[in-house]
Amino acid sequence: MKKQLLILLTVAVLFGSGCRFLDFVRPGESPVDRLERQCHILEAELENLKKETDNRHDELRKEYAEVKSVLNGIRSEVQSVRGEQEQTAYSLECHLQEFENWRRQQEKAAAAAPKQTTDLPATKEAPVNAALPEVTTGAVENQDEEARSDETAVDETSFYESGRELFDKGDYSGARGIFEQFLKRYPESRQSDNAYFWIGETYYREGRYEKAILKYQEVVDTFPDGNKVPAALLKQGMAFNKINDDINARLIFKRLISSFPDSREAKNADQMLKEL
Repeated sequence: MKKQLLILLTVAVLFGSGCRFLDFVRPGESPVDRLERQCHILEAELENLKKETDNRHDELRKEYAEVKSVLNGIRSEVQSVRGEQEQTAYSLECHLQEFENWRRQQEKAAAAAPKQTTDLPATKEAPVNAALPEVTTGAVENQDEEARSDETAVDETSFYESGRELFDKGDYSGARGIFEQFLKRYPESRQSDNAYFWIGETYYREGRYEKAILKYQEVVDTFPDGNKVPAALLKQGMAFNKINDDINARLIFKRLISSFPDSREAKNADQMLKEL
């Protein structure tokens, strides 16, 4: 009975699959033996399909795990960058508020200070109708402009020095924010090239050498005749060396030595070239 059911099942499979096993007919082989052999073949194929499916599932699981790991890394990086930006913004806001408070205090102190008057000695027998010296409106305006210019210079210097103080204290993020605001407020300042350079220095001190390289390049491109160009080239070469790009490091050091042969930075670059 079992053999009959097996025969019927195999025949159904053969006809259902388009008689794919007719090529397996062997001379002198009984129908029962042939069906049993074909059943073994089917079982082997099913086993192979099962193994292939299991292997594919394993591969998919591995790929899923890798993708998930990458996504988790991206999420972590995004959170880190967001946290750094929030910290920088908060630190900058605090420093700007401190600077604004200091400026207001200076203005109050200047307003409260007594004005100095100079008593002129009386002239003997001054004529009653003596002509008084004319004070032109242009002269008064010039004096006001000079006073405002002096006040702006004081604010500009104080702003710049506040960034340097933060840098010296190791608050590189806060210092960078001050220097960036300084460049926005005083784009024509004589300290602009220094501000760009110190922004590059903050990145260098934080180990963010690619950003430092770009900022040093801004010093070289924007202020080609500035006094910070040799220092920017030296630090740019050092930053390339930090990221194991010795080819560009050599090029930068050689450019520094060629363009500024008498500078202290050129001597340092020459020593570093020998060590590369």
